[in-house]
Amino acid sequence: MATAQLYFLVLALASTVAFGRNISPAEEDSGRLIDPFVPGDYPINHTAYRQALSLFLDTNIDVYAPNATGNFPVFYFTTGFGGIVPAEAHTQLFSQIASHGVVLVAVWKIGSPENSFDPAWLQATVEFVENRLENSLHNQEGYVSDFHVDYLNSFIGGHSAGNHVAVAQLQTDCLHYKGLILVDAVDGNNPIPENVTMYVITPGQKVNFTIPTLEIVTGLDPIIGPYGLACAPEELSGRRFFDAMNGPTWYVNATAYGHADLMDPVYVELNELAQFCPNDPNAPKPEYIQFLTGEIVSFINAVLDPVGNCALFDNLEKSGLVGINTLNDFASNGWDRCTPSECVLTPSSYSMFSFWIEYKVMKTTLYLLVGLLASATVAHIIHVDDDDLSRLIDPFVPGDYPINHTAYRQALTLFLDTNIDVYAPNSTGNFPVFYFITGFGGIVPAEAHTLLLSQIASHGIVVVAVWKLGSPETSFDPAWFEATVDFVENRLENSLHNQEGYISDFHVDYLHSFIGGHSGGSHVAVAQFQTNCLNYQGLILIDAVDGNSPIPENITMFVITPGQKVNFTVPTLQIVTGLDPVIGPYGLACAPEELSGRRFFDAMTGPTWYVNTTAYGHADLMDPVYVELNEITQFCPSDPSVPKEEYIQFLTGEIISFINGVLEPVEKCAFFDYLEMSGLVGINTENDYVSNGWERCSPLQCVLTPSYDLID
Repeated sequence: MATAQLYFLVLALASTVAFGRNISPAEEDSGRLIDPFVPGDYPINHTAYRQALSLFLDTNIDVYAPNATGNFPVFYFTTGFGGIVPAEAHTQLFSQIASHGVVLVAVWKIGSPENSFDPAWLQATVEFVENRLENSLHNQEGYVSDFHVDYLNSFIGGHSAGNHVAVAQLQTDCLHYKGLILVDAVDGNNPIPENVTMYVITPGQKVNFTIPTLEIVTGLDPIIGPYGLACAPEELSGRRFFDAMNGPTWYVNATAYGHADLMDPVYVELNELAQFCPNDPNAPKPEYIQFLTGEIVSFINAVLDPVGNCALFDNLEKSGLVGINTLNDFASNGWDRCTPSECVLTPSSYSMFSFWIEYKVMKTTLYLLVGLLASATVAHIIHVDDDDLSRLIDPFVPGDYPINHTAYRQALTLFLDTNIDVYAPNSTGNFPVFYFITGFGGIVPAEAHTLLLSQIASHGIVVVAVWKLGSPETSFDPAWFEATVDFVENRLENSLHNQEGYISDFHVDYLHSFIGGHSGGSHVAVAQFQTNCLNYQGLILIDAVDGNSPIPENITMFVITPGQKVNFTVPTLQIVTGLDPVIGPYGLACAPEELSGRRFFDAMTGPTWYVNTTAYGHADLMDPVYVELNEITQFCPSDPSVPKEEYIQFLTGEIISFINGVLEPVEKCAFFDYLEMSGLVGINTENDYVSNGWERCSPLQCVLTPSYDLID
């Protein structure tokens, strides 16, 4: 089922890290250098520079650096899929590396992965780091006066397909690079196998540069997972890089680990659930981060001071460090141990065994997974004064309320069984609640939908986005949601007043609540209604997909039985996209027709509106960075030419119209007309409506009703 792959794509964001070094360490630092497998002592600041806001950058960079006295070398780290993966997915590892005394510059940019094969792709970043970064950190970020960026001692590397950026750089100029670090390296320029046309490594041929190199791989990299893909196929990774190097090269295989295990914990847990990149849940992940840090720190320190720190190379040739078993290899390529080695360009050498290998999979869906987290939501304009009518007349624009975002995490509260992200207006009023369940049955983190959730909340609603890492089957049980509802109805308002400083006249109107979700999150909402109406006034389904498993043959649980009506009556708005059921280049539809669309519409017993945005796709309601990622990969079919900002406005307007009409069906009955029109905000739709016996413009409450077959 395609819902899965959406979710999977998130997990698969694989990127890696580099190292931090204590340059010119004082005598009292020697104890830490002896054990490079623990976090360093430097306090770390994170500064984000965005291409769109800078005159000097062609990429985005995230800088993790020690705000301390010292001359700190630079590590350029290119994220996965050729630098497309946002750096924020790797905060834990970046921070730990930087804590050892390095200016870690994580480089990424939304765009075609082919662009990063051009060495010029990184040129503006290097110029910015060498000429402007230090002043920027002093002047804008308040770094101490004796902090200095030692760009003359730089390292370059990346994770997964981000490594081809590093290799491409070294193929044209050594610049100030002292060493190369490859983690789970994968070669190739395109996620679609038949479109792969560019490589940086030719098997049987040496590269045209000599530089100390550390290559770290995982034992599960080349293993084909349950979806028929290997995240780092052996013919495009592993020894492909090791055999091509000219300088001293260390090869470290962490045999029990997988391609995604170096990510931040939330992504590791997501991948363990999905097993998109094969993974052993029993292999300890914090220790793996320590291990990676230690290996990289050892490599960098030894390269920078091969005489004084030569013993640190031993850490790259041992198994069992920090309890991590490895297979180790080393090729000196003519290097005398414990002697300095500089980067130099050398002629390429050819072998009679040169050949072209057909690309099988690359880690396409890794990167893709980020893109496809699809979720949706609704909003309501609560009882308003006459002077607010101008906004109500046009529900397709952002509201006027200032919005706060508050995150409540299950692990940090005694009262929640789920995580919730609350987007709410810090203003005077009684604001109704919208419970929004994220994709894949509530597994997708809510932060992927900040733009839409905020825009909806700006119309005057307490948007409660609900998600929790765990089996998607658990969310079929209505009890999965009980603690969330109890928290919202009994504790949320006090919490926002006392901990978040909301004004005294802000109130949570939980007696007027709505529930819905996106994609596989929709089954949570339906399951709630099957047992209790509670205070719900209406149901909103966005790209709804039924089923409990990402693997079609494993689906054993549904909330809708085709040919049978549900056992509740409630006003319902269902929004789908025309590209939902279209099979993409990977053989999957993100919302197969038999599990979505009319399956839900035909089962409802209350007044139900059906809105098909014919030109849009399953992932087009996400935040812009994810929409762009999906447009590049086309995992969920999407038309890049259709305007996405207008689509967010359209969704907001449709949902606001529905909620207002439901809450005040007499005075605001005309709002229902918006659910039956095409061309609003320039969005063409196919619309359907069934009254199921409801008299238009009359009040309707949720009631439980006996389920029955449509055809006896």
